[in-house]
Amino acid sequence: HLAGSINQMAQDLQRKTQQIRSTERMAAMSQLAAGLAHQLRNAIMGARLAIQLHSRRCQHEDRASLDVAIRQLTLTESHIRGLLRLASGSSQNVVSGRMDTILNHVLELLSFQCQHQNIRMTLENKTSNAESLAVADSEHVQLALLSLAQNAADACGPGGEVTLRLSDSTTTIFVDVLDNGPGIPEGLEQKIFEPFYTGKAEGVGIGLALAAQAATGAEGHLTVHRENNWTRFRFEVRKQAQNSVTL
Repeated sequence: HLAGSINQMAQDLQRKTQQIRSTERMAAMSQLAAGLAHQLRNAIMGARLAIQLHSRRCQHEDRASLDVAIRQLTLTESHIRGLLRLASGSSQNVVSGRMDTILNHVLELLSFQCQHQNIRMTLENKTSNAESLAVADSEHVQLALLSLAQNAADACGPGGEVTLRLSDSTTTIFVDVLDNGPGIPEGLEQKIFEPFYTGKAEGVGIGLALAAQAATGAEGHLTVHRENNWTRFRFEVRKQAQNSVTL
C-alpha cells in the first residue's frame, strides 16, 4: 500500500510539473506574441492599403498579381490578430459566424499557395442545414482553421492533397483537416499541441497551440489521428445561436 501511494504521488507530481511548465511556456508565448504582433501589424496594414489603392488604378488585365499580394497580406494580418488576441487574452467584440462561410474564406486565402505548390485542397460539406452552423467566435475559429489548413499543406508538400471536411450533429460542428503527408512521428501526437514545440526547421510552434486554444474556447477540442495514410486533425466546437454576439 505504501509503495502504491508513493507511485501515485510521483505520477501526480509529474503531471503537476508538466502543467506548470506548460503555463510558463504560454506566458512566454504571450509576451513574444505581443512584441512581434505590435511591430508587424501597422506595417502590413499600411502595405495592404497601399496595394489596394494602386490596384484600383490599374487596368483589369494587370490586377491579378496585385490581388494575390493583397490575399497574402490579408493572410498575414489574420495570423497577427491571432497573436494579439493570445497576448491580451481579450474576448471582447466576439461575433458569431457560419462555419461553411469560414471554410470558404480559408480556401480563398490559401488558394495561391496551393496553386503555386500544385497542392489540391478541397472542401467537403456533409451538412444539410447551413443555418445550424453558427459558431460564437468566428474570427478565432477562422484563425485556427487557417493554421490547420496551412500546416496540412506544408505537411503534404508539392503535389499533395488536403481535404477540409465539414459535418455536424445536433449540438456539435466537426471540421476534419486531412492531408496525405508522411504523418506525425509516433509518440508526438499530444506534444505537438504544446507551445513552442515544432517539427519545422523554421517553425516557432504557435499555430497548433492557438488552434487548440480556440477549440477549447468554443467548448470543444482538437485531436489528431492517422487513418489509412492520411493525417486527420479534428476541430470540434459547440453550435451557437445564429447571429449571437458576445461582449
